Amino acid sequence: MTTSTKNRLFELINSMSDEEQRKLLRELEERQSKDKRRHDRKPYSMSVDYVTNGHTKRGLIKDISVGGVLFETGEIVESFSVGEEILLTIPYPDEKRYVKIKGEVVRIEAKRIAVKFKTKFRES
Repeated sequence: MTTSTKNRLFELINSMSDEEQRKLLRELEERQSKDKRRHDRKPYSMSVDYVTNGHTKRGLIKDISVGGVLFETGEIVESFSVGEEILLTIPYPDEKRYVKIKGEVVRIEAKRIAVKFKTKFRES
């Protein structure tokens, strides 16, 4: 990329409002994270119980793959940190069985947390 192109890009970004810059950043991070995924994600609308910092909370899964999960939470996202370990309890669609799995927080969005699984599924 030429210097003039980079300068023009920075000019455009600097002319955006703070909210527009945040939205652009989220879009770029999402695009980048999609490129990094090794497993296809599937929509999966189920509750998830999670334990972090010794507290059990509940969220709502938005999508899931063999390698990780994205869920919404009513928790203040600032209470999470990238790299933090989290224990998830994910129900099967029949809600008669569930999976407990350790993960690591890899991305934090407005009300969503992306988790990469650290261990293999263990049915309970």
